[in-house]
Amino acid sequence: MADMADTTDTTGEAGGADATGSAPAPARRQIEDKFPRGILVRVLVYVFAGHALAAFIYLLFTLGGNQ
Repeated sequence: MADMADTTDTTGEAGGADATGSAPAPARRQIEDKFPRGILVRVLVYVFAGHALAAFIYLLFTLGGNQ
């Protein structure tokens, strides 16, 4: 029952419309459509740190296997 979905937000108003019944402001829609920059930076840092840790562990096993 997709048409029976609850679309109320935290204020109790219907989602997608304000108190006057108009659509959300364009500036708000642009903010909602953009991917948050902080998350992108955090993901890139975690990926880099994970690869650096993996390379260090690989180096340890490589040097330890030679002895």
